[in-house]
Amino acid sequence: MTRVLLADQHPNIRLALAILLNKEPGVIIVGSVSEGEGLLALAKSAQPDIVILDSNLPGNPTENILASLHCLDHPPKILLLSNSPTALLQTYQTNVDAITGKNDPP
Repeated sequence: MTRVLLADQHPNIRLALAILLNKEPGVIIVGSVSEGEGLLALAKSAQPDIVILDSNLPGNPTENILASLHCLDHPPKILLLSNSPTALLQTYQTNVDAITGKNDPP
């Protein structure tokens, strides 16, 4: 079972991701948050395998969120969502496992 935590400030994006991922065998959504503080608390308790992270999540700078996620006892893989993924590639490529565009097809 792959445990996924969704972290995006837009409820419609979280819902769309949840609908898509719930169709995948072996995937379970362990939580959904709209801001950085909630993400870190939930990641500690839910211990997701993957965090799908909005690059503009309110509450904490992305750099701080990434550093905190990497310091967890069981650090998750991180998929960073962005409206301009190529612009973020050089900034975050060593701190995330993948970067994709919010407007890319599923």
